[in-house]
Amino acid sequence: MIRSILFTAISASLCIAVPSASHAAGKEEQKIMQMVSECAYVVRIAEGNGVSLNNPSSTWDQAKAATAVKLQIDPARYDAEARAKYKKRERVMGAAETMQKVIQRARDCDAQL
Repeated sequence: MIRSILFTAISASLCIAVPSASHAAGKEEQKIMQMVSECAYVVRIAEGNGVSLNNPSSTWDQAKAATAVKLQIDPARYDAEARAKYKKRERVMGAAETMQKVIQRARDCDAQL
C-alpha cells in the first residue's frame, strides 16, 4: 500500500517535471545548439584525419548531450544540418579546401571550449 502510494507520487512528480514535446526553442537556444552540434561534428571529422586537439570529440558529444537536455532540444536536426553544411561545401569548393575549413573550425571550437 505504501509502496503503491509512493510510486504514484513519484510518477506524478516525474510527469509534471518532464517538459512537453511542444516546447518551442527560442532563437538563442537554437543558435547555441547549432554551434555545439557543428563543433562536435567538425572535431570528430578533424580527429578522424589525424588532427590533435585539446578537447576530444567525446567531450563535445557530452557537451552536446548536456546542452540538448538543458535546452530541451533534440540535437538530431542540428547534427543533420552540420553534416549537410560541410557536404555542400565539399561539392562546391572541393574536398581538400573543405577539409582545411573543417580543421580550422575544429581548432576554433577547441579554443572556445
